[in-house]
Amino acid sequence: MKHNFGAGPCILPQAVFKEAAEAVLDFNGLSILEVSHRHKDFVAVMDEAVALTKKALNVPSGYAVVFLQGGATLGFTIAALNMMRDRKRAGYMNTGTWASGAIKEAKKVGIMLMYLPVQKKKTSPISLRIIPSPPM
Repeated sequence: MKHNFGAGPCILPQAVFKEAAEAVLDFNGLSILEVSHRHKDFVAVMDEAVALTKKALNVPSGYAVVFLQGGATLGFTIAALNMMRDRKRAGYMNTGTWASGAIKEAKKVGIMLMYLPVQKKKTSPISLRIIPSPPM
């Protein structure tokens, strides 16, 4: 058995691949790739996926499940949208690659205040200090 410890998709049981492969070839007479997202058969698949997700994650009533593509970049955007909801400002400390990605997305959402620029050459560890609240 192989294990996947990467940051991408997880290892799935072979039965899942087989069922998905069969649906690609024959989903009620058509390939699922050929069925409109508005078609009742496809809507039923999405309704079941939402219901199973709500059950598995114990999602309270009044909350919706949304299936989105995207990974870290989408997460960075969502975080920026949440932090900048009221004042359209947020402070970031650039500590490296992942923080740089978050900062790039935050700039698209509002005013991004940089508190710790990234060091081009890592000659010493980054030391953090208490940072005052940004002016609003």
